[in-house]
Amino acid sequence: LGIEPRGLGIADAAMLPADYRPTEGSIIIEAETPAAEGSVKGKIMEKIGASGGVAHCVWDTDGQWAEWEFEVAQGGRFQLLIRGAGEHDRVMRLLELDGKPVVAGGGVVRMKSTGGWCRTTDDWRYFRVNGPDGKPAVVSLEPGKHRLRLERLGNSMNLDLLAWEP
Repeated sequence: LGIEPRGLGIADAAMLPADYRPTEGSIIIEAETPAAEGSVKGKIMEKIGASGGVAHCVWDTDGQWAEWEFEVAQGGRFQLLIRGAGEHDRVMRLLELDGKPVVAGGGVVRMKSTGGWCRTTDDWRYFRVNGPDGKPAVVSLEPGKHRLRLERLGNSMNLDLLAWEP
């Protein structure tokens, strides 16, 4: 089931077409290389269709979190994409950038099932993070190092990569 984040705005992420790819100039963060994780850690597993052949998997515990560091060479306005796969609907994640919510209203994003875990087929899909108003959440990133944190609030989903798309 998972935690229902009462009082926080929940934003539905838009599942993009199966053939979608981030635009040129996107900042790609491979999920299998987190900078930090909580006491419950994901597992790096080989998965069909994963960008590097492996993915960050086993997001099975509410409160489980991971953080990734990334560098922005040229500042600008970006949208966050999450490439995930799983069979659960209502996948809930709290997203924070440099300690602040990525999405207005609390930072909670909900994603849908992609139809599978990439065990025998390529079930990966990109999700565009939206705001509570249903429009893409646009984030201004300054040049330099940043830290992105995902925390599980409900249901499991394998994670292949994160992308900041200009």
